[in-house]
Amino acid sequence: MEQLQEWIKYGYETKWIVILALIIFPPFGIYLLWKCAFFNNNTKWIGTALASVWFLIYLASQDPGQGNYEGGYGSCSATFEQNGCTYFRDDNCNVVAKSCD
Repeated sequence: MEQLQEWIKYGYETKWIVILALIIFPPFGIYLLWKCAFFNNNTKWIGTALASVWFLIYLASQDPGQGNYEGGYGSCSATFEQNGCTYFRDDNCNVVAKSCD
């Protein structure tokens, strides 16, 4: 726990770490931004707004992972057979290929 506190202290004492954290993980970057002393309040508000918008755009663009699972097989296997056809699925349970004999 002490090492984490030291790293956080180093983070808000180093400008490039604050900026990097705002880009990579905005909630932590915003915390560091407000904890540090080398940005004025206007810069902190602008940085908070930009990082928040960036984070919301990132969250909105993520796939909810629900896929198109149909059939009630209990899991999303790579292949399954139904009505004499073999269906191939990707990692999101979407059928990507079909082969019927």
